[in-house]
Amino acid sequence: MLPYLSTQVLGVRHRQFIQSHLVAEKTEFEISGIQDSGNLGSKSDSKSGKFVGDDFVAIVPNGIIIIGDGVPPVHNALESTPYFGAYPYGLLPGLILENIALTAREEESAIDILKRANATLGELYKGLSLSPYTPHNRAGACFVIAKLGSESTELISGGDTIALWELVDGTYGWSKNQVYEVDQARNKDFTYQMNRATADHGNAAPQVIWSDEYYGTCFRVSRDRFTNNPQELNSYPMLDGAPFSQIQPLLQSVEFPTASLKWLMLLTDGCFPVKWSENMETLFHKFKACIDSNLSSEDVFKFMRDANQVSPASHTNEPELTFLVIKNLEFFNAYTE
Repeated sequence: MLPYLSTQVLGVRHRQFIQSHLVAEKTEFEISGIQDSGNLGSKSDSKSGKFVGDDFVAIVPNGIIIIGDGVPPVHNALESTPYFGAYPYGLLPGLILENIALTAREEESAIDILKRANATLGELYKGLSLSPYTPHNRAGACFVIAKLGSESTELISGGDTIALWELVDGTYGWSKNQVYEVDQARNKDFTYQMNRATADHGNAAPQVIWSDEYYGTCFRVSRDRFTNNPQELNSYPMLDGAPFSQIQPLLQSVEFPTASLKWLMLLTDGCFPVKWSENMETLFHKFKACIDSNLSSEDVFKFMRDANQVSPASHTNEPELTFLVIKNLEFFNAYTE
């Protein structure tokens, strides 16, 4: 098996179908999914109009599977997306995490891989004189890292990229969307900023709202307060080069025997409407129904898009999204015979 790494084609809307297999000891897993850039929305460069995607995927023969969603520095949305060389800053954390996964040693845990990627990112930002204590000025990433070992499977997640799973004995679980409460509060603040911009600028408000004075203030304050801050209620972890002692207490983690895994689903936040995060049990069963019905990746994708037409995931009904479904073939082959 060759490693699969997501390939972002900058400036081009794309949809990538993912199909792979992974063998952990004697347990064979089928991996399928889709990475889709969605519509241009606010993720496009406001000057060039080119799409700037920051979702990422890695499937590595050593049993490591990663998906994530990059988060660029808070910047004036009326200006061009900040770049680091040829890449938007939002892609940097994902690129580093993918490369660390490729070089991971067998004995390294999912936490070890994340810690090493975070240290690499922190050194890069240190060289750019970016403070580790002001998250708004650094790119970060929400993520799920799964390591399917010969005996046990580890899962760690951070932010609004989530994992759902079911074991062969019917036990199931999930990692929650840790950004949900913060998003709700930030959206209220953004509505306040919009009203303030309207009062200040009248008909020009729809353009002015995206400036640093309004949009920037709202998102900068929220990012600095709630990212990697264990002392703050509703804080969430993000891969952004901050001291790892601030990130680790916020991580969600679980471990179970690899042979007991029936299926595992990894999703970035564009895969489901924001409101679904209010009740993770309901969210889980909506996607479990897709798997129980043996839907194709394309049909699961359509289900996600239809759900967002009814209840948008964000400011757009076609957000960027990435999902993977990992199935235990021994169980599913027996189940379908």
